[in-house]
Amino acid sequence: MRRRFQRLLLGAHTRRMITVPTYVGLWLAGTLLLPIVIPIAAVTDIIARRNFAITRTMLQAYVYVSVEFVGLLVILYLGMNRWRYSKEEWHRKHVRLEGWWAQVQFTWAVRIFRLKLQVEGDDELAVGPYLLFIRHVSIVDNLIPAVFAVQRRNIALRWVLNWYLMRDPCIDIVGHRVGCTFVRGGTDHSQREIHRIREMADNLGPGEGVIIYPEGTLFSPSKQEKVVSRLVERSDAEVAEFARGLRNVLPPRLGGTIALLETHPDVDVVFCAHSGLEAALDKASILGGGLVGKELRIKFWRVPAAEIPKHRDELRRWLFDEWNKVDDFVTAGVDGASRDS
Repeated sequence: MRRRFQRLLLGAHTRRMITVPTYVGLWLAGTLLLPIVIPIAAVTDIIARRNFAITRTMLQAYVYVSVEFVGLLVILYLGMNRWRYSKEEWHRKHVRLEGWWAQVQFTWAVRIFRLKLQVEGDDELAVGPYLLFIRHVSIVDNLIPAVFAVQRRNIALRWVLNWYLMRDPCIDIVGHRVGCTFVRGGTDHSQREIHRIREMADNLGPGEGVIIYPEGTLFSPSKQEKVVSRLVERSDAEVAEFARGLRNVLPPRLGGTIALLETHPDVDVVFCAHSGLEAALDKASILGGGLVGKELRIKFWRVPAAEIPKHRDELRRWLFDEWNKVDDFVTAGVDGASRDS
C-alpha cells in the first residue's frame, strides 16, 4: 500500500485529484461532526484525566483542515486569475498565503495547547539572503520558519522538504509554485537531489532565503542509534564519533547541507534551535497530552559568511561545532523541563 501511494505521489495531477477532494471532505466532515465529537472527547478526557488532550487535538485538527480548505479556495482563485499577475506578483501572493497558513495554525496551537512561547534572536531573520538550518523533532516545527521568517519578516523562503509532505495539497501546490524542492526523507540525498537543491538555491535576492532541515528526519533516540550504526558500517569515524556525542539531535546529513554552503559561500547562515516539542513527535503523542502546557523555547543565531570556512573539511567541522550548539540549547531545555515536571 505504501509503495502504491509513493508511485501516486510522483504524478502531480493524479496526486492532487486524490488529496484535494480528500481534504475538502475532511473539512466538511469536521464541520458537521465537530459538535458531536467535541463533547465525547471532553468526557473521555475527564474520565482519563488527560488534561483535555484529546479535545485539544480534535480542535487543532479542525483548525488545520479549515485553514487547508481556505488555502485551497485561495489557490483556486489565484489560478483562475493567473493572467492578472506578473511573475513577481504571482510568487509574492503565494508566499503571503504560505505565511498566513502557518501563522493561523501556529497561533491556534499556542492557544489550544496553552504553550508558553519564548523566542530569542528572531531579529536575525529580518534581512536576507540567508540559509536557515533548523532542527526537526515534531510535525509542529514545520510552522516555525514560515511564521517567524515568512509571515513576520516578509522573507520568501525556498524550502527543502520531505516528499511525503506532498500529501498535503496546500504544501504541494504552493510549495511547487514558490520553488520548493521535495526530497526523500530519512535517507542521504542522492546526487540528483543534491543537484536539484543547488539549482533551487540559485540567484538568492535580499528578501529571500533557503531553509533545510539538516537532520533529514524527525529526531528520536532509536533513530540516533540507527544513524550511529550506519556511520560505523560506512567507516566514517569522524561523523560517527560526532553523532555519538549528540544527546537530543541527529547529526546533519551532509549532502544537501554542504551543497548549499558551497553554492553560497557569500551568504550568511541562520541556525534555529528549539525545545518543548519533544513529546509531540507524532499525532499519537499529541493525543497523549505531550504538548499541553509545554514551554516552547526558540532561539535563532546568525553566522556571517565571512566567518564560515570555505574548504570542505573545515566547513564540515564548522557545521559540527554549530550543530553542537543546537544540541546544547535543546538539551538545556529538555533537562529543565524534566526538573520542572
